[in-house]
Amino acid sequence: MNPKNYKYAGLAGAGMLVVIVVMAIYLFRAGTPRVVPDASRPAPDVPSIKAQAERGNAAMQNALGDLYAKGEGVPQSFGEALKWYRTAAEKGFADAQYNLAVLYETGLGVTRDEIEAAKWHRKAAEQGHAGAAYNLAAMYAMGRGVPRDATEAAKFYRLAAEQGDALAQYNLARRHEVGKGVSVDRIEAYKWHKLASRQGMEDAAQALANLKSQMTREEISEGERRAGAFVVKKPATASSQ
Repeated sequence: MNPKNYKYAGLAGAGMLVVIVVMAIYLFRAGTPRVVPDASRPAPDVPSIKAQAERGNAAMQNALGDLYAKGEGVPQSFGEALKWYRTAAEKGFADAQYNLAVLYETGLGVTRDEIEAAKWHRKAAEQGHAGAAYNLAAMYAMGRGVPRDATEAAKFYRLAAEQGDALAQYNLARRHEVGKGVSVDRIEAYKWHKLASRQGMEDAAQALANLKSQMTREEISEGERRAGAFVVKKPATASSQ
């Protein structure tokens, strides 16, 4: 997720409400999202992917869903994408659970259903999927598909932030500034803004500058120490067969 692509005001509670056009599908991701097909990559081996998907390989079922969602090597069909994402998601494959959730969240290939979207985002988030954790946090922040709950929002922003997601780090920092779902803690806010700003997030850099003017030298020093000690958490399992 490129933090420069999204601008959030206030507590950034609107979350990742995805805007989709045919050539800009960033939401089907298992790592860094691609906007357009990469001409330098070899064309996908669709027959092989299909054969493995039909034999029950969850990773290939998710991959086939990706191809249908993007119209890459096959005619674009969100209905087919939904079918294959669901098949893999029901086997516990986290990337597919996330992709299925996004289809429900946006109403592509299926009737829009935020309750169902939240269900599948939760399943993926519980396996350590940062994108799903971020989306679920945003849903709690706005009360979409789940009851509005600042504490739960902060919990899932933290899960994504600890995996290095810059937008989640920014959201968590803002919440620590005002005590929304978490304690007021300027040092923690400094730490998360610092980490997000290092990834090029301009809103975080501006918030950090504003925050520094309210902090003592000792608080700033401790915030720098915490940011420097930060290590990205690797999920126990990002996807499963």
